[in-house]
Amino acid sequence: MTDKKADALYGIVTRAQAGIYHVWHDGRLIECSLRKKIKQELTREYKGQKKPIFTDPVAVGDEVMITAAEGGSGAIEAIMPRRSKLFRRAAGPMPLEQVLVANADQLVIVLSTKMPNFKIRLLDRFLIVAEAGKLEPIICINKMDLLGDEEIDNLRQKTQVYENLGYKTIYTSALKKEGLETFADLMKGKLSALAGPSGTGKTTRLNVIQPGLQLRVSEVSIKKQKGKHTTSSVQLHPLDFGGYVVDTPGIRELGLWEVWQEEMELYFPEIRPLIGSCKFSNCSHIHEPECAVKKAVTQGKINEARYKSYVRLRLGTSRNEFEEAEE
Repeated sequence: MTDKKADALYGIVTRAQAGIYHVWHDGRLIECSLRKKIKQELTREYKGQKKPIFTDPVAVGDEVMITAAEGGSGAIEAIMPRRSKLFRRAAGPMPLEQVLVANADQLVIVLSTKMPNFKIRLLDRFLIVAEAGKLEPIICINKMDLLGDEEIDNLRQKTQVYENLGYKTIYTSALKKEGLETFADLMKGKLSALAGPSGTGKTTRLNVIQPGLQLRVSEVSIKKQKGKHTTSSVQLHPLDFGGYVVDTPGIRELGLWEVWQEEMELYFPEIRPLIGSCKFSNCSHIHEPECAVKKAVTQGKINEARYKSYVRLRLGTSRNEFEEAEE
């Protein structure tokens, strides 16, 4: 009997959809399925039954070992450990992890000024997901052409907080092709995951910086201020100027996974230095007296809006930032 693992070939998953995986190996794409034994290994007990851990064990960007068969098809024999991941809790009552992109270098968080409206608390969630998944976050605010001068000043006041915290922030207009050179420069030589709500302009920008992609662009409902899903599958695209990008489907809900409420303070860089400075060692920074974090808020050292985001996430009262009105 031959040892399949000994004959296995190294490849990278470029597309994953409905149990079919396109794997790039040595200059060609091989259409692969996943061995049943891997699916069976990635299960756990849930309410007395064996249930899967992931919505899909394989994600775009995964490094895998495959065996090739005649006719150009193959099978995934092993999934290599991930260096990073863009992930969330899948929708539904059963706890499942959904990994959208594996092994990316950075997460480009694409939000728009309007249509759909900019949501600061959604941005905070994305930043937590980036840090939890070991991804460098880049904040990209699109559709700047929709704002007047006063509205731009108000937006800049909100985003300056993030720039002061060290987050890379760029402002673009895909329609007027403004800021796209900076956008492209940040992606050179990197594997970038693009994420954000539908209609924010993720795909439009890719079509501009990478001619020939011709990806379908979503529309935005004027009445509901929401984009419509257009990117239906996750796929890795090479960039002519160097690097790769993964355009993810519009995210309507960003359920946190592997991020515990009791550890929420670790994901706020302005709070982290104050850990251990409160009167109580297990301080939640919400109700307790002599709290160093609350004191920093009253002194203006921590932004009040950011602190409110922390409180909501710490209490678990914010589930869907797309439906929630900004305060």
